[in-house]
Amino acid sequence: MSIRSKFLVFTAFLLVTISIYVYIHYPKEYKKNVISTLQTQVSSMAEMIALGVGIGSELNNFQVIIDALNWAKQDESLIYILVLDVTGEEYATLNPTNYKVDAKNLMTTKGVTEHRDHLRVVIPVIYNKQNYGNLVVGYSLKNLTQNIAQNRNTTFLVSTTILLIGLGLSIIFSNKITSPLLQLTKAANAISLGRSDVKIEVIANDEAGELAKAFKVMMEKINTSFEEIKTINLEMEATRDQALEANRAKSEFLSRMSHELRTPMNAILGFAQLLDFNQKEPLTESQKGSVGEILKAGKHLLELINEVLDLAKVESGNLSLSMEPVALKEVLEEAVALVFPLAQNRGINIQHLLAPNHEIVVLADRTRLKQILINLLSNAIKYNKENGLCTIHSEKTSNSKILIKVSDTGAGISKENIDDL
Repeated sequence: MSIRSKFLVFTAFLLVTISIYVYIHYPKEYKKNVISTLQTQVSSMAEMIALGVGIGSELNNFQVIIDALNWAKQDESLIYILVLDVTGEEYATLNPTNYKVDAKNLMTTKGVTEHRDHLRVVIPVIYNKQNYGNLVVGYSLKNLTQNIAQNRNTTFLVSTTILLIGLGLSIIFSNKITSPLLQLTKAANAISLGRSDVKIEVIANDEAGELAKAFKVMMEKINTSFEEIKTINLEMEATRDQALEANRAKSEFLSRMSHELRTPMNAILGFAQLLDFNQKEPLTESQKGSVGEILKAGKHLLELINEVLDLAKVESGNLSLSMEPVALKEVLEEAVALVFPLAQNRGINIQHLLAPNHEIVVLADRTRLKQILINLLSNAIKYNKENGLCTIHSEKTSNSKILIKVSDTGAGISKENIDDL
């Protein structure tokens, strides 16, 4: 439930409660107060009549009694007056409305009592400390009932008016409160969807207005940051494009250079091999040694050229693998033979610890596999200690693969740098 709905529900509940309380309580209090006032008024009137009746009784003048009763006829709500002697017998009466009243069975309880349609006042007739009986006055509640009903209707109208006006003011007030919050909510949702062109209008000077101002400032800063980020992204894209272009040019240069170098290198190797196999004019031992050195150096240089070409292919994403069955023992022996001269110069012994079934064929790119083994063995020899040991381990794993490890007796890599390997 939204804040606006909660506010309206709470306000409506409060207003309905107040209206019901006013409608029930106020007429009840009004009736109580009016009856209390009426009882006082009727009691006062009865005392005046009793005084006149007491004087007439003292003087034994019935006309004075009648005059006292007729004096009360000026009040239209008077319905009857009975004058009873000390034995309870009626000896004077006034009944302008012909109200049926049983004087014999009339309860003469002193004071004011409320009956179905009238108030009854019973007071003793005493004059000069002489008791002449009781005076019974009946006073109609018809006007009072009409006034109470009219008052209840008025109270209902007032309660309904309070409820309607209160609800109207609540709706207006809730709109004043929640409109800025709804505006901020829509702006926040728009921002979450990636829009930065949201406009916020400050329409109040209260706390909600201050919040809208702060949000507006934040939006301006966000828009500024977005523009800066766009500029940075454009610059980064331009830098990336330049780097890609430079890398492509470098790869293209390396590829062309390796091809250009390999052509004359192949020619040198070809002519050296022709010299070595020339049957008409055999070479001397010294010349064969020189030609052999030329061939060795040429093959090594050709391998370096091939590595440059491979590097160019890797960087350009054009390197392809030729997967084929490869005899692992054969490749290991070839790799060891190539690094043997380097190991011999440092007095390093190369030890094979092959798997029991060393006649194993693996699926691999022969050239790349051989390159990897040569690199591992070269490092094991290069970073080993003098007269050290280089060991090749080979073992089967549970997932139909071969694990090959190359270890040496050198210092190894420090723990600080092991993660950079």
